[in-house]
Amino acid sequence: MRRISGGIILLLAVSLAWSQVQRIELTVRREKVTIVRDSYGVPHVLANSLYGLFYGNGYAIAQDRLWQMERYRRQARGELAEIMGPSALEQDKAARIQGYTEEEMQRQIARLAPELQEALKGYVDGVNAWIEEAKRAGKLPPGYAETGIEPRPWRATDTVAIGVMMSRRFGGLMAAGDLRNYTLLQYLRLRNKENAEVWANDLLWLQDPNSPTTVPPEDDLRKAHRVDPKAALERFKRHAAQLPNIGLEVLLPTLRLASGEAQREFAQRHGLYTHFGSYAIAIAPKRSATGNALFVGAPQMGFSLPHIAAEVHLSGAGINALGMCFPGILGVLIGANDYLAWTFTSGVADFADAFIEKLSPDNPEEYWYKGKWVPFEKRTETIRVKGQDPVQLTIYRSVHGPVVAIDRHNNVAIAWSLSFWDKELEAINAYYGILRARSVADFERACSHIVASFNAFCATRAGDIAYFYCGRPPIRADGVDPRLPVWGTGEYDWKGIMPFEQMPRVINPKRGFIVNWNNKPAVWWENGDTPAWGAIFRVHRLIELATRKPLLTLDDVKAMIVDIAMYDEDAALLKPAMLAIVKRNLNLTPEMQQAIRVLAAWDNYEREGSTGKVIWDAWLDAVRNRVFGDDLGNFFDPNLFRLAIQPSYILYALQGSKAVVPRLFDYFNGKPKEQVLAIALADALTQLKQRYGANMSHWRYSAPRMNWDRLPGVPYTDRGSYIQVIELSNPIVGENVLPPGQSEDPNSPHFSDQRDLASWWLFKPMVLDPGRWER
Repeated sequence: MRRISGGIILLLAVSLAWSQVQRIELTVRREKVTIVRDSYGVPHVLANSLYGLFYGNGYAIAQDRLWQMERYRRQARGELAEIMGPSALEQDKAARIQGYTEEEMQRQIARLAPELQEALKGYVDGVNAWIEEAKRAGKLPPGYAETGIEPRPWRATDTVAIGVMMSRRFGGLMAAGDLRNYTLLQYLRLRNKENAEVWANDLLWLQDPNSPTTVPPEDDLRKAHRVDPKAALERFKRHAAQLPNIGLEVLLPTLRLASGEAQREFAQRHGLYTHFGSYAIAIAPKRSATGNALFVGAPQMGFSLPHIAAEVHLSGAGINALGMCFPGILGVLIGANDYLAWTFTSGVADFADAFIEKLSPDNPEEYWYKGKWVPFEKRTETIRVKGQDPVQLTIYRSVHGPVVAIDRHNNVAIAWSLSFWDKELEAINAYYGILRARSVADFERACSHIVASFNAFCATRAGDIAYFYCGRPPIRADGVDPRLPVWGTGEYDWKGIMPFEQMPRVINPKRGFIVNWNNKPAVWWENGDTPAWGAIFRVHRLIELATRKPLLTLDDVKAMIVDIAMYDEDAALLKPAMLAIVKRNLNLTPEMQQAIRVLAAWDNYEREGSTGKVIWDAWLDAVRNRVFGDDLGNFFDPNLFRLAIQPSYILYALQGSKAVVPRLFDYFNGKPKEQVLAIALADALTQLKQRYGANMSHWRYSAPRMNWDRLPGVPYTDRGSYIQVIELSNPIVGENVLPPGQSEDPNSPHFSDQRDLASWWLFKPMVLDPGRWER
């Protein structure tokens, strides 16, 4: 009753508070721009012109998040060390090496259509108007005084830099997969040269035709195929044999740079975005109890303070859209307009390759390309470092992209090539098109401009639901194994880009719903350089929940969100196989038998206090170590080892020759599987007794929390950082939540006023009607 009564109180608070609004009016180019803030501080911007609308957008978000915007632009440009000292130097170097010059970003802006340049100018001018007003009124965020700087004027290229950073972080996640794989291979060669390629080939499987897909197989004209692991191994060996023997002392720091690991670590330490995930649910009218499409968008970007995103409503100049935005970037990125709702999830496609450049023995600033020595592009940049002398950084680029490493021993350089290099700003065309979209066809045209790897989803008031896999997949040279780097001498250059029209998509699938949780797009799409998609994947649960009832309500959809946050999909799909095998062991101790009974009775929910969840997690880790650790080692990092030895990989090993993706190496080393699993269970129980004591009933699970400084944590983090739940009725009805709140100011009432909503799995209304905010 406590949970129910608390929820009712919060709902009443949400309902009663909507009369509490704040209103300001700005005069912009002789036009009135109105910004109305609702009871949660969300700005509703009303204007007649495109310039005025985005002026209000920039002004309002700068009011809420100016210091966050300052940190974002410095992070994107590689200028954080100027205010944070040498701790930010590694991240700044990475940003400079992989980023664009001021002139290159200006050229991207110049390629935009005039109306989009006008919108961008409006946003920039609005941000600067607030900066000047805040300076005059003494309202600058305290971060400026604490770091001893004044805010410089906002530039259009600041917005571009942040957009590039976000596109790559969430849409270029596998940007160093082949380099990571080569590093893995070199590590495995040090452990066992004879088996290294076999182990790597097993770890990096290319295709599981049974992995759950976003495009239902019955709606896909292309069919699933299998990849023979033995043939894949031979190709892998041939490719690997051609590569230079680059040492781990070169590869490990290179991987940190190319993968963005240095930037992610810094972001995690300093409360910037660190996470990716995201799920989407679209229910067609024929599966909806009301006859209207239902829709959920839930990007998973971590839980920072302030939130990585903010919320804004833009109404005017042919636009009426409300939803999530990134501070520093104009427009609504995920949300709804009068005709449709939309969202995105990370696509996890392989859009980047490492090219190994052969250096001239006479001039290390030249490389061999298409039959001649070619000079690298070269520039030197200065990084200001607080409390220290400036640092000079020399940056090289080849025809393939930025140079991320130079190996003098092998006389080679490694260049990082991105299929959407210099094209990130095209996404503005997409988001602008979506703001005005009225149909699936409009949404599809807009999505064709998305260059990074994203899954795009929409549901319309007309009753359509749709999915499009977006981005620019490179077409690689014949014979190349996509799991490894290639030589940059010219013969292995990309042959082109896959057309958007040929990529996975589905409109109004037969089963009446679309769900995605970063899973495989279609049965015929391969893993590429990252074994992301296997037999066990979390989207199974969404598919199961969507098919339980013939007709779904909005409350059913909300219940799905809560369910998947608490459900252990890995346990649901892997535990039966592990229990069936270990029960064959006739020498189980009474303690092991008790643990097996607890595991069998456990319903796979990660509830607070669950004993089954604690035993499962410990046993799964012990199985990893006992089955694979003796051969593969721990990859220098137990967390990395845990990530590499996925549940799908364990299942394939347990299934042996019957697996859809059979292993070519016996990781049980001839021992009975039931014996090894029992030993692993004993390991787990020993560890748990040391931690919790001998009484198994005292072993209690504690769910991870959304933790914010100064605020109490909220349990269950496997949820959207921002969540919107929408019924595509006429008019559209929606709810959302963006915890902890809209403002970055701890003294603001909107600093944490959505924290309790998230705690109770509640939402606030999305009010799209501009008349609600007009006088």
